[in-house]
Amino acid sequence: MHYEQAALPDLAIGYYRRAAESARHVFANAEALDLLERAIALTARLPESEHRSTLTAQLHEAQGDVLGVIARRAESRESYERAEVCLRRTSISRKRGCFARSRLVGRAGSI
Repeated sequence: MHYEQAALPDLAIGYYRRAAESARHVFANAEALDLLERAIALTARLPESEHRSTLTAQLHEAQGDVLGVIARRAESRESYERAEVCLRRTSISRKRGCFARSRLVGRAGSI
């Protein structure tokens, strides 16, 4: 939160991401979702770049994972779809990008 208030979105996003992962490990899924939503909101403050798109995709994927665990399947699928949209904006190598996208589509389809 201090990084967010200090207008350091990259640091705040990293903190929220690590805190969300810790929350997931102790099954504090509501807290994990709140932290991921904060991190996703902060990505809008980053300059448009491949880093921003990749980071946003990773955050949406993590959000989809948590939503799937708590049986919010439609929302989980939406998160995976948002992650895929973000990945399309990147120039990740063709092979790696196709693998990441197919994995997300697979996750969304299995819900």
